[in-house]
Amino acid sequence: MVKITAVCSEFPGATEPSHGFGVIVDDVLLFDSCSKEAAVQFVAKASVRPLIGIEGVPGNEHHAGGFGVFKVPVISPPNDMAFILRGKRYIVFKERGENLLYIDGVVISPCGLYSIPYHKLSRRGVKARCLVGGLGGTSYNPYVVHRINAELRLLGVKCVVALHTAPQLVKDLEKKFNVYRIGAGASIEI
Repeated sequence: MVKITAVCSEFPGATEPSHGFGVIVDDVLLFDSCSKEAAVQFVAKASVRPLIGIEGVPGNEHHAGGFGVFKVPVISPPNDMAFILRGKRYIVFKERGENLLYIDGVVISPCGLYSIPYHKLSRRGVKARCLVGGLGGTSYNPYVVHRINAELRLLGVKCVVALHTAPQLVKDLEKKFNVYRIGAGASIEI
């Protein structure tokens, strides 16, 4: 079981909706941190405090702007890496422009723009029961949607937790997968 808490989301929750990406995994790992404003709102209302942060999209204010608010050490992996935190194994896959996190059959993608439509994970032999986060579709484009659907099938994905994903793409995915939307500050166990 993997617990995902959305620091920010396009959907309303405990805090105001905002653009960006950041999740806390199993209450211990901050994977991206949203914008500074969204992180401030989250910290003011939530009791979850992570131990460490990993940059998913380094240098992007909508992804890494809030790390300072959480006051945790932040790692920007130069290569693929694996580590164990509180007994669970986490794997970070370094791809062009972004890092992807894999834990216990769940892939967390901060953006997906350079990885999901280009089959980067399936080429590595990754298998996942669920994908959380961005899927790389910035606008409704049938060619990109087809490639995203193909990658999700190759990974073996059964569910998608849509964060930082275009609404049109989410509607298309609902036809083929169990799609969940969580609001800012909300949690889901996968």
